[in-house]
Amino acid sequence: MAIIRILKGPIFQREFVMVPQEGSACELLIGRDAEHCHLVMPPRSVSRIHARISREGDFYVLRDLNSKAGTLLNGSRLKPNADYQLKHCDLIHICDYVLSFVNPEQSTDSGSSTDVLTMVEEGTPAYVSALDSSATALAARTGANASAKLAALMQLTQELRNTFELDRLLAKVLDSLLVLFAAAERSVIVLNKTQNGGESWQRARLRQPGKQARFVVNRSIIDHVLKTRHALAPASGEVMCVPLMDRDERPMGILQLDAAPDGPRFNTQDLDLALTVAWQVSFVVENALLQEAAMRARALETELEIAHEIQAKLLPANRPELPRYEFFDYYEAAKQVGGDYFDYRDMPDGRLAILLGDVSGKGVPAALLMAKVSTELSVFLSSGMGPVEAVSTVNRRFVIRSPFGSFMTLILAVLDPVRHHLTLVNAGHLRPLLKRNNEDIIEVGIQQFGLPLGILPEAEYQETELELEPGDALLMVTDGITEAHYDGGGRLYGSRRLRERYRCARGTATEIGRWILEGIRLFVGDNPPTDDKCLLCLRRNEERESS
Repeated sequence: MAIIRILKGPIFQREFVMVPQEGSACELLIGRDAEHCHLVMPPRSVSRIHARISREGDFYVLRDLNSKAGTLLNGSRLKPNADYQLKHCDLIHICDYVLSFVNPEQSTDSGSSTDVLTMVEEGTPAYVSALDSSATALAARTGANASAKLAALMQLTQELRNTFELDRLLAKVLDSLLVLFAAAERSVIVLNKTQNGGESWQRARLRQPGKQARFVVNRSIIDHVLKTRHALAPASGEVMCVPLMDRDERPMGILQLDAAPDGPRFNTQDLDLALTVAWQVSFVVENALLQEAAMRARALETELEIAHEIQAKLLPANRPELPRYEFFDYYEAAKQVGGDYFDYRDMPDGRLAILLGDVSGKGVPAALLMAKVSTELSVFLSSGMGPVEAVSTVNRRFVIRSPFGSFMTLILAVLDPVRHHLTLVNAGHLRPLLKRNNEDIIEVGIQQFGLPLGILPEAEYQETELELEPGDALLMVTDGITEAHYDGGGRLYGSRRLRERYRCARGTATEIGRWILEGIRLFVGDNPPTDDKCLLCLRRNEERESS
């Protein structure tokens, strides 16, 4: 289905839809003979049967029927009784009439277009027209050329309806501009970077493909329009440049129309109409940008939900069940996916590996690094590597294979539940706190403190060994615990408060862990978390030991 749209003439803006009918030719006869012609043009300068548009296979063709005044296609005079294939946005001149050929099937791939425009600084030319683009000024000019404005808005709305993807929308906008403005040889749209940091957009379209190889625009004109928020038509009439304004009347880009070097020029009336069109284009483009942002947000939310589920499955589902020992753990991500990490791993010789770490950053990248380190440590420990060798090997691989600037703090504790012996390797993490049954608090591994994973491939690590007595408890936390914020004064929870709270803790590992978490909750209040939180407590059970 094609549309013949009258852009200029006494029957301005009328449309003729060419719908193929089964068993009959699909054609439109043009002339002044009302009896035989479908599109009647009264002036005597128009021949009785002047021209014909018909469908031939998959194409539409235009033929001048040996008229006296002749027929022009995109400014070129046609040879009589010869068929010329029509393309979307082609202009047909018959005497004082201008017709546009519109083929929706070609609207997104007709004409030459480019994503890259060559910006040149040529200075702002003298201009004959500059119109204010504010909503107040537009409303004040509503009465001028009202019928053309209404027709243009109706046509544009029809062309752009149900198009939400920005690339296709911009292509349709460029096509529609060439249809609406008969003098335009080229349409250009430039969008600034969006408020949320999205990319800028540059698109251009020629009415006649292949006629111009380079797309050059005057950067000075665009800058002037964006700065003043006024539509600009230089005195030469070769260019119209109008701003695109968002709902807060901030410039978000421009529309530009260029006339053909040997064709008609733009005037103030054209500029006023272009501003009206730009108002509607601004509305649909901003909606498309908002919709794309919403779709990206929904897609990201879905991805984060999936990542959250995956990470939840990577964390241990159950706590170890060992005679004479009890465990408590807690994990809370600041975002849907976090970079803190803990795990329990059974070793072949009956010992238990306890892991707790904190990856730099937050979100999905941190979670991916966490999963990588967790997997590698499990493999190396299962293969019989000692704690120091396993951590050193993971560190070297981390330096080589992880993104530049990434690092991870880690504690690896290996518990022998038979000998009640604990071996720790600390890679830059907060030191564990050992609470003896006599309530003394001891920082474990003050001297044996290595660099975080990912800093130096040759970093050296050392073991710290200790014996656990009945009633002893070991507490390990990430910095989301000690750096929990209190908004009233910008204070942090800190290591001192943690130690004092821990000193007062009584009961099982679960009771100790919950007691500490309740103290943090009371300190932070309703303030949102600023970092992931992870806490792990193990305790040698004195009651079971004594039984």
